[in-house]
Amino acid sequence: MIVDDNASNRELLKTMLEDPTLHVTTVESGYQALEFARTQNVDMVLMDIRMPGMDGVQTTQALRRLSSTWARCPIIAVTAHVLTSERQKWLAEGLDDVLTKPIDEEQLHLLLQRFLGVTHRLTASHSTPTLKTNSKAAHKPGFSHTAPATLPVVDLEMGARLAGGKEYLAREQLKRLIDSLDESEQHMRSAFAQQNLPTLLDWVHGLNGASRYCGAPELALLVETLETRLRTTGLEHVEQLLEDLYQAMARLRTHRPLLLRH
Repeated sequence: MIVDDNASNRELLKTMLEDPTLHVTTVESGYQALEFARTQNVDMVLMDIRMPGMDGVQTTQALRRLSSTWARCPIIAVTAHVLTSERQKWLAEGLDDVLTKPIDEEQLHLLLQRFLGVTHRLTASHSTPTLKTNSKAAHKPGFSHTAPATLPVVDLEMGARLAGGKEYLAREQLKRLIDSLDESEQHMRSAFAQQNLPTLLDWVHGLNGASRYCGAPELALLVETLETRLRTTGLEHVEQLLEDLYQAMARLRTHRPLLLRH
């Protein structure tokens, strides 16, 4: 079972798990996971940690209390960002392991072997692509990269690998990300103006998770850097990082019409 409030993340994880030997159920909240679990069991859960309402840790603990079967069910934390201290805390609170976004398909494969004894056929390459500064996609017509860090604004080759080799799915994920940017920026600006760290972190983390599954390397690096800074030092010295992020979001928005042409 995949538990994630982000539709794009659910779709991509399900794509990675496509296999005739696996039946995958998806739910969009901890509450839905509990409702499902009251009448059915699963062999493993991929649990998003930071969800609104009931978060992943709270959902895991509630599932554990349902029955002895759920108490033994492997539940894997899935998150875009984790500090060492957070990882240790989650394991102590009932999670069995932690996967960081973007999901490394080989790591997912090993988890299926470890917990289920399933030898899963990987959908694409055997490792998740890393952020590179010399991507060929950066030089495709209409997708030239822009500073900072010489990372491409859009890298469809990376996006396709993250989407299990399905370029059409990578384009859809990227469109969804771009369409969400206005709302994300509005809420982040408001939270920072009010010096509201929890709300700002919620929106930054959500954007971090969404950007990890898209071919948007520049944005992904900036939002990961910002989330790390916010979690380690709070609101101090993040104003320039926020402005850099807003500029990257603006550059990414300009690619929306180009995606529609393909």
